Amino acid sequence: MSAVVDDQPEVIGSMKPNLLSILFTNASLPVNNLPPEILVSIFTLVQLVYGWRPARAPFRKARPQWLRITWVCQYWRRIALGTPTLWSIVDDTGGWRDPSWLPVFLERAGDVPLDVTIRAEERRRPNVLNEDPIKPLHHHASRIAQLDLWCRSPGVLSPFSGSFSVLEDLCMSSPDLDQPQELLELWRQRFPFLRKLHIDRLPIRWDTDIFASLQMLEITMIPESQRASPSVVLRILREAPGLQHLKLSVSSLLPAEQEAVRTRTDPISHHTLRYVHLCGPPTSLSHIYDRVSLSPECKIAAHHYVSEPPSDMRLVLPVQLAFKSLLGQCTGLTADITARGLLLDARRYKDAGPSKVEVVMRLYHTSIPPSSLWPHMADAIDIVPLTYLSLSSTSLSDVSAALWRGLLSRLPQLTHLRISAVKRSESSSWLEKLENALQPLESHNASPTSILCPSLETLALCVITLTPARVEGILRFLDARADQVARISSLAFTQAFCEVGIDVGMLKASLEEHVRLTIKYHQSRILDCTVDGFRYSTVSGQ
Repeated sequence: MSAVVDDQPEVIGSMKPNLLSILFTNASLPVNNLPPEILVSIFTLVQLVYGWRPARAPFRKARPQWLRITWVCQYWRRIALGTPTLWSIVDDTGGWRDPSWLPVFLERAGDVPLDVTIRAEERRRPNVLNEDPIKPLHHHASRIAQLDLWCRSPGVLSPFSGSFSVLEDLCMSSPDLDQPQELLELWRQRFPFLRKLHIDRLPIRWDTDIFASLQMLEITMIPESQRASPSVVLRILREAPGLQHLKLSVSSLLPAEQEAVRTRTDPISHHTLRYVHLCGPPTSLSHIYDRVSLSPECKIAAHHYVSEPPSDMRLVLPVQLAFKSLLGQCTGLTADITARGLLLDARRYKDAGPSKVEVVMRLYHTSIPPSSLWPHMADAIDIVPLTYLSLSSTSLSDVSAALWRGLLSRLPQLTHLRISAVKRSESSSWLEKLENALQPLESHNASPTSILCPSLETLALCVITLTPARVEGILRFLDARADQVARISSLAFTQAFCEVGIDVGMLKASLEEHVRLTIKYHQSRILDCTVDGFRYSTVSGQ
């Protein structure tokens, strides 16, 4: 050990020439002479990429990487200190345990508008939820352009002096949902240029005039008693002509609004909206959407949360006025009907973008009877030029051939039909009823115009048990469609298992004589993996 210690001065001395050479080389590198505007662009980009995100365990400290880069040399440091815009981003997401840094940032930012974010996990920073960490900001309200606060009470804004004269974007959220709180009051006199407002878990006064100037409004996760009533939502739509993005939780209809449900009024035409997402009872959402006319460019979502299906299923289907112009732009529809509820997703087929129309009804431990839903669903899609339809349900066996005909008769342009049961334990008898509905009429003058879905090219059948009788029925069905010039060219099976008595090789060969065949099964970590042949079922008689 002593020998190692004795050798250290000699080792360090031998490294000195190399260290001096590196020092002189660094001093002459071109990065030390970069123009200030290029350096500022680099610092800004690094700041946007790294921000003030806390490091992962075990360090649990903020790592201001963009500041570290400015310490490369005195020249870089001098440029950073002399650029106010770099210090105008005030961001504390929990890593800064001492708020004394905040006045330093405010001073170095000069008169540049501020972008302020103060939010952190309560378990790590209990004091961040009170006003102590933001006291240095109280006299700078007129400089804040964007403000994002995590706070316990709307009163956190009260100590700010003067008006927020340049504030355009305000985001406030609280960790407490059920704790009684004062109402957040926002008035245009104090927030004259506010354009974006996002409130989470904080109640707000609905009789304010702030909504009229907004372009984006999101108020979520507040108790039902403090949500916007349907009349308030309609008033906001009427008074905010520049609104482009709206997301609200809606309360039940007030007693005074019950009569308005039966009274027809002139619709509100709102053609600047590009996204609307309302969550609430079916009667409330239906009341709102039936009184608003939207642009075909808008995307719309309706989320219904109920304990049991409504008596009138039209309330949770896209049959209201607001959906009409949007559905006319959709060529693909996915319908998922399970014991958990209903999901409808309409979009342009083969479009990877977001859906144009999304309807969700959440249910728990209650199923939706097909007889109460399917006729109304047929009415809802009557105006939709669908070429793609995907149906998934836990109660397909309860859907009669007549219900299938009533639905598919509305879809003359359909080219791709995908039907899926949710569980293989469900009876696969639905396949016979579907085939019966799609069978050509038994007449000498039958033509494609008298056949349901005459343009149908691809049929996908998912989660099904194939018996000898069903295989024979599928082959007869394919022959019958081909005889009437309505040939199905592609047949896809997913999770289709054969009974033991079926020769899977012969089955595949027989089907390939009629169609292009695709067989898929769920694999470990890979869904819908294409395979070469059918597999046998471990569950018989389905």
